[in-house]
Parts: sequence; structure tokens; C-alpha cells
Amino acid sequence: MTGQRTEEQPAFGPALASGSPVWAPRRGELVEDAVAGRRGVVVAVPEDTGTQVYHLCPADGGDEWPALRIRLNPCAVEAPADMSRGEAALPQDGRGARQGDVP
Repeated sequence: MTGQRTEEQPAFGPALASGSPVWAPRRGELVEDAVAGRRGVVVAVPEDTGTQVYHLCPADGGDEWPALRIRLNPCAVEAPADMSRGEAALPQDGRGARQGDVP
């Protein structure tokens, strides 16, 4: 995996009967796994694995975990100008500093 985000995947999947598009996570997108209660970056989509499973990795590194689409939600994190969305998703301490910042 190169770690580069690709734009191969559409932002939305097929339309519902109502005409509204279905959201589909894309590689490199920050998502929230509602069942695991964690946020992660999509590192593999079902088309990569030939299954219905997405693979996620914590934004700050760590072990990947699998998740079905039905468990995933877009992560509504607004990143400050000096941070990526992944950095903005990291836990923050009680003083408002990013974890790992030197006081």
C-alpha cells in the first residue's frame, strides 16, 4: 500500500429508490465505525479484497480492523488549517492540545 489517496472510488454508490445516492467510503477517507466506537482511515475497499468488507486503520497508526459498510458513517471532523482531517480526528487532552504535543 503506498499510502496515497486515490480517486478511483465514487463518493456515492448507486441511488436508492428515492433517487438519493448511497454514501460509500473511499480509500483514504476518515470514517467512524459505530459498532467498534472508533475512527479510522479506509485503507482497503471491498473491490480490493473481493468481499463486502472495508479495512480501517487508526489515524494515528496501529492495527487494522475490518468493518461492513452498514457499520460505517462519514466522520464530520473539521480540520484547522495546520492539520489534516486525520490529525484533527486524534484524541485531544483536556487542555485542547493534540495528543503528543509538547506543552
